[in-house]
Amino acid sequence: MRRALNAAVVGAGAIGAACAYYASRSGLSVAVVDRRPVASGTTGAGEGNLPVSDKVSGPELELALYSARLWQEPARELPAGIEYERRGGLAAAHGADGAADGRPDGPDRRPLACPVKLSTLAEPVGPG
Repeated sequence: MRRALNAAVVGAGAIGAACAYYASRSGLSVAVVDRRPVASGTTGAGEGNLPVSDKVSGPELELALYSARLWQEPARELPAGIEYERRGGLAAAHGADGAADGRPDGPDRRPLACPVKLSTLAEPVGPG
C-alpha cells in the first residue's frame, strides 16, 4: 500500500538530509530523491565540512556559525553512525599585517566559537 507524502526533498546531501530530518520530526511524511548516490554532490565534494574559519566577519560568518550550531542538535539525538565531528582548521597569514587586517585568520576570530592561536612558522603547530 502506498503512503501519502506531505513533502518531497530533492537532494540527498547534507542540506537535503537536514530538511528531511526536520520535516519528518515535525510530523510530515517525507521522501528524499536524488539522481545520484547519497552525498555524492556538493556534500561529498566538500567532505561534509561546515567551514567557519574561511569567513570574514559579517552575514556569511553569522550564517555559517548558526549552521554549525544547528548541526550539533541532530548529532546529539541520532545514533553515533552519523559521524558528526567538530574539527578545527589552520589558516595562514602572510606577514604580521595579514593577522591584523580582519581576515579570517586575524584576531577578530577571538570572540567567536573557534579559538585562535597566532604563531610564526618558527613555532610548532599542534595542541596547546
